Amino acid sequence: MGNNKQQKRSTMNAAGTCPELYSNNLFLHGSASDVRMLFLQAVSREGCMGPCEIELEQRAAVTVSWINAKKYRDALSRAIELHEAKNGEIRTDLTDLIVTTSPAPRPS
Repeated sequence: MGNNKQQKRSTMNAAGTCPELYSNNLFLHGSASDVRMLFLQAVSREGCMGPCEIELEQRAAVTVSWINAKKYRDALSRAIELHEAKNGEIRTDLTDLIVTTSPAPRPS
């Protein structure tokens, strides 16, 4: 049973690299000891022509301790500062990122 758990948690593909994913939405859920980040992508329904309903497709879920979440926040803040110093301010009013703490969508 322990071996199956290790295989399930593996994030490496056959080439030995981690998969790369895109996300434009984020669902957060925290407990006393950690925070779960569910990364989703807003996509139009398949086969839709013209204005369409948007669906959120799950891309990845990552759970980390609050301590590491804070370290990641600090690292991302520093990376953003360096990027903006070189490339100008990132305008957040133009983004479609949604961060929510409402119930996560269930996989189909």
